[in-house]
Amino acid sequence: MEISEQLIVHSPYDNELVGVVKDYSSREITDILKKVAQNTEKLDKTERLSAIKRLGNIVQEQKQVLATLISKESGLCKKDSLYEVGRTEALIQLSHEFLINTDSDEQDIVDISDRFRVNESHNMMDVIQTPVNLVAAITPFNHPINQVSHKVVPNFLANANMVLKPSEKTPLSAVAFFKLLYEAGFPSSQYQIVTSSDPVKALEAMLNCEQLEVLAYTGSLRNGHKVAQAIAQSQNPFLHQVYELGGNSALYVSKKADIKMAATIALGAFKNSGQRCTSIKRLLIHENIADIFLDEFLPLVEKLQYGNPYDENTDVGCVISNKSAMCIERRVNNAVRNGGNVLLGHYKKGAVYSPTVIDNVPKDAELVVEETFGPVAPIIRVDSMEDALQIVNNSKYGLAGAIVTEDEKEAKSYFSRINVGQFSWNGQPGFRFEHSPFGGFRMSGNFQKEGLLMAADNYRKIRTFYTH
Repeated sequence: MEISEQLIVHSPYDNELVGVVKDYSSREITDILKKVAQNTEKLDKTERLSAIKRLGNIVQEQKQVLATLISKESGLCKKDSLYEVGRTEALIQLSHEFLINTDSDEQDIVDISDRFRVNESHNMMDVIQTPVNLVAAITPFNHPINQVSHKVVPNFLANANMVLKPSEKTPLSAVAFFKLLYEAGFPSSQYQIVTSSDPVKALEAMLNCEQLEVLAYTGSLRNGHKVAQAIAQSQNPFLHQVYELGGNSALYVSKKADIKMAATIALGAFKNSGQRCTSIKRLLIHENIADIFLDEFLPLVEKLQYGNPYDENTDVGCVISNKSAMCIERRVNNAVRNGGNVLLGHYKKGAVYSPTVIDNVPKDAELVVEETFGPVAPIIRVDSMEDALQIVNNSKYGLAGAIVTEDEKEAKSYFSRINVGQFSWNGQPGFRFEHSPFGGFRMSGNFQKEGLLMAADNYRKIRTFYTH
């Protein structure tokens, strides 16, 4: 008989003990999913509105506590952690606004009369959205609460049963969020969290639940392949799958760009210690203005304070582990061996990796071909927009991209030809509203599936009702 043990979490920054959670066994995970699938105790619309309101107030009151916990278990600096909790708070508030405007409590009747015409006037059709029975959600380490909330909060609208497994690297923030969820009045019979030190066994346990209808996964491309393979070999290979598998966002700085603006935007390479799926991972700089750009950019990077995530003045904390920092260091070294030139940074101590700028990176370097999750700004000099487009569209990723230019026609032309799901003109590729569609193409995922309303749709199923 399997016995659950403890999952111990240490800070990646100083290896101090942060906390301990239960390490659920495979049998326990499967049993929890089956129990949640049988749940019929759901809040009605009025009760959900009250619970959402309470949750928003609690998260606001606990903002500093939650941010500190995020920084301790992930190594993200306090500025990034506070920003993350702020996004969660905004998402909760938005869900309240959307739910107020929902006409039906248990189901939504969708008006599709303008899209479908019924020839026989005596026959009528309603298209009805109802919650799926059970959703399993899996979240990564890089946004310990924000990723969790972007799986859970859309379900305030859909009202399905849900079980979530957070990353084994950052489970404490997720557990804390679920405690606040229960405190606000959401039933534990409908919302459950399982923590596990073995993500492979945890996934297998989830797939052993026959009642599971949706699996929503956010994580790396490599692990996404493993998830898809496990589902294909499971008892339910046609399970509805929702993937967000990372990105390799490029910022193209045109020769028509406002250079000061471009340098400021390029600092997005270091946000969240460079550990965001939409953060700038490649700077495609037109060769005519590359040196001028660097004159503006390098002084801004030099001003960034990095290291101690608990210092409120720190701009860049550490990455998730020493192993991750070693991977970044190795990729930069390989790029240097092939012609790259480190202009700033490239200092490692444990999980701390300094904000790094490397110029003349080869287009085929692992540093820029793969998703490098760290505070690195690799610069690739290009001779035209065509050159930039070829680099971006040859990538296996297609999540986000951006251009800096003062020419609107150039911006729209670039957008029309770039194969990404999210695009910014004179802004961060990672910028988005909480209600906006979000998702990527190619290996970045299966199209748009986030944004509050679209994520909620993934937790619903469509049925038709004919009246004869």
